[in-house]
Amino acid sequence: MSGVKKSKGDIFKKIIKTIADYIIVLIGTSIFAFGVYAFTAPASIAPGGVAGISTIINHVSGISIGILYAIINIPLIIVGFIMLSKRLMIRSLISVATFTLMLDYIYPLFMSEYNGDGILSSIFGGIVLGIGLGIVYSKEATTGGTDIVNRIILKFFPYFKIGQITFFTDTIIIISAMLVFRDINAGLYAIIVIFCQGRMIDKLVYGGFEAKLLTIFTDKPQEISKIIMKMGRGATIVDGKGAYSGNNKNVLYTVVQKNQYFKFKKLIRQTDPNVFLTVSSVNEVLGTGFKEFKE
Repeated sequence: MSGVKKSKGDIFKKIIKTIADYIIVLIGTSIFAFGVYAFTAPASIAPGGVAGISTIINHVSGISIGILYAIINIPLIIVGFIMLSKRLMIRSLISVATFTLMLDYIYPLFMSEYNGDGILSSIFGGIVLGIGLGIVYSKEATTGGTDIVNRIILKFFPYFKIGQITFFTDTIIIISAMLVFRDINAGLYAIIVIFCQGRMIDKLVYGGFEAKLLTIFTDKPQEISKIIMKMGRGATIVDGKGAYSGNNKNVLYTVVQKNQYFKFKKLIRQTDPNVFLTVSSVNEVLGTGFKEFKE
């Protein structure tokens, strides 16, 4: 009987989590739509993706950006249902519907557009778009459009990176915007938007976290390990061997907070003047002493 209760409890938790995820996707999409409505569309900035394509076509045809966004996305989502995850496409479909509703019907009722400086429109537009997209991506959803195209391309050409594909598609849209608007500023503003948007997405998806992965080659592993542990971090010692010298070496791996790095570097150098140290930036660390694993 307890097993049945536990099973029902698990199902209830899963339902609540799914509902919460969809609500968060709706919030993220609404923020994304606000960025287009208030900042990029009034300034005739095509910020990449289907939102950018819709902005360009709107300039030529006069059809609303929200309706265009839905029209372009519907066939892409149908293809996505066939070739990608159905769960992802359901969330994308909800996101597209929310975008059109908010942009064309809700925001015009009570929100005003920003019609000031183009650079400010680019910066704040990019920030708002990035916040919205970051929230959506954090729940394993997309806003449809070129996100779906990029994932399909990646499926057939896995040797490409998603960033390379996105850069390629966004570049085509930016060049198209400059030609249609007959204004090089439209392209330059779009680059600012995409840059700010990317930074905000990284901050939200990776939690704004940055750490340093240290790989330490030393003859004094125990002394350096004590320094690391004294500062509240852990380390792993691995036996190594120099390819040129043939001498045995100890290799330490540790991850430290960004603000701890310079102090670590100084203490390690003082302990072993002959140390060989490589440093890599880390966007996310999960586990004891850092961020907990979450579903």
